[in-house]
Amino acid sequence: MGINQQGFHYTGPLLSGCFRRALRVLLFLSFISLIYPVDLWAQNPSPSENNSLPAQQQEVANTVMGVLSYSRWPTPPHHETIRLCVIAPVKFAAGLVPGNNNMTGKMLTVRYISADSPTLVNDCDALYSGLMSVEQQHSLHSRLVGHPVLTISENDNDCALLNAFCLVVSPAHVGFKLNLDTLARSNVRVSPNVLQLAREKE
Repeated sequence: MGINQQGFHYTGPLLSGCFRRALRVLLFLSFISLIYPVDLWAQNPSPSENNSLPAQQQEVANTVMGVLSYSRWPTPPHHETIRLCVIAPVKFAAGLVPGNNNMTGKMLTVRYISADSPTLVNDCDALYSGLMSVEQQHSLHSRLVGHPVLTISENDNDCALLNAFCLVVSPAHVGFKLNLDTLARSNVRVSPNVLQLAREKE
């Protein structure tokens, strides 16, 4: 067999029909493998194997998980599970996924819920919120009075909207501020180490 400008050129004995068909299949697959990368033939990775989460999203998730790990509720979360509720719209919550959390040592459940849901105060141990109006925030927090619900916001840089933890997200880093009054009213106890952590992240 030789190769000329027109492609493969066979100079030996005539090939049998089966062998010619097998050769054509082999050449076709070789051509396809040059066009399409090999990894396209592999199975898609599972979500746990997907490391494509943006660094900023992952840092927000780590910060939120760290806050939860420092928190203690007056009555332990149900069945050793921390129930995190997310109030959309949010920009940085992609990394908040359910599962066993190494920081808290507890299972984490994550559900999206509306700010006016009647079950919110009983079905959530912590709230993660995004863009909300001042009226929505005040209405929400008035309903949370007397309920041990930890509030975390990604859209309240100065803690002016009565959230306990206020994330400060910038391209350089993710930090947070504390509203000690709101935290005290929630009856959720947070380790003093969080105060030091907040200073380090500012």
